[in-house]
Amino acid sequence: MFIVGDLFIFGSYFVVYALWRNWQNDIFLGAQQNLSLGFGVFNTMVLLVSSWFLAAAIKAMRAGDWIVSARWTLATMACGLVFVASKVFEWSVEVGHGFVFSSNMFSQFYFWTTGVHLLHVLFGLLALFRLWLEVKDPDCRNVATAESAAAFWHMVDLLWLVIFALMYLMR
Repeated sequence: MFIVGDLFIFGSYFVVYALWRNWQNDIFLGAQQNLSLGFGVFNTMVLLVSSWFLAAAIKAMRAGDWIVSARWTLATMACGLVFVASKVFEWSVEVGHGFVFSSNMFSQFYFWTTGVHLLHVLFGLLALFRLWLEVKDPDCRNVATAESAAAFWHMVDLLWLVIFALMYLMR
């Protein structure tokens, strides 16, 4: 239920973003020039790869191959950490160029949306760490718990795809 609620909240926010973009299209187009498409593409690829790794981990769990599952889960967490580092570095570059939260309405949407998304990535990393610990402990292994963590992680990835399209690609 949490995932559905999260999707509803983000979906509502995306609608508000689209309305503001329609009202201030010139400001939004100009402000988008501050974003690095390269960072956006890199972050997107990292999260897509992480989803593939997590799907492989779940598949290994279902097959009873817990060692392989633990490795894929670690690889997923590594991708998540790369995403966090890349996003923080991207923000530092943007702020260094004077693009800050208070620059304009687009920047407020951008920093708020990517910031809340990053919090979701961090929560997802905590869930994946817990999952990794459970996979390593024969008394705690539970595929249903793993699938719940995976569903959350995939939702976070899906949200990023929408954020990437809205913030980086849509002109």
